[in-house]
Amino acid sequence: MQIVKSWWIILLISLIIACSPSRKTARYFKQKEAEQVQIKLNDIRITPTRKDDFRTTPSKIIDILHMDLAVRFNWENHTCMGKETLLLQPYFYETDSIILDAKNMVFDKILVTDQRNNNIMYLTNYDKKTLQLKLEKKISKHDTIKLELSYKANPDEKESHGSKAIKDDKGLYFINTNKQEPNKPTQLWTQGETEANSCWFPTIDKPHEKFTSK
Repeated sequence: MQIVKSWWIILLISLIIACSPSRKTARYFKQKEAEQVQIKLNDIRITPTRKDDFRTTPSKIIDILHMDLAVRFNWENHTCMGKETLLLQPYFYETDSIILDAKNMVFDKILVTDQRNNNIMYLTNYDKKTLQLKLEKKISKHDTIKLELSYKANPDEKESHGSKAIKDDKGLYFINTNKQEPNKPTQLWTQGETEANSCWFPTIDKPHEKFTSK
């Protein structure tokens, strides 16, 4: 019996000795892992952003569902005459305001009607950048209203605020209309990215605004 007990004691001591390096190894790797995490955390640098680098998604108050647009151009005066019909709906909450981007325009007609084709009275505020219509009553997201506009746009009056990639942002461009460059064709073209379409037709000029048109 003493011999058996001795073997058990020897076996137990052997297991303790065998496990000791494993514990030390585990502690070693755990310590190294902690050191690596500490090094990674210390290497993180947070660079302050400039105010111009941070842009939130613009709030949506009213949504354009569809646009009908007919335009003609005065090549000599570099102007655009347009007739536009917009179908609008509040995006979520009730509202009594319609706000459209419309740069350097003159309006001949503004008509707002409801789903039954009844006129909706309004007050107008226009500052050469945005057209604001204050309606006589609130409309909900269940209401679809129609806005008819007749206007003249003057894109050449737009002060340039281009970017590094796009040097100008007046939306509508008349090229060589005075024929002073003999080897250059007379052209008219548009460039609406990212918020320059409102230089030649009233709209909600934001990249996240989407609607059908014809």
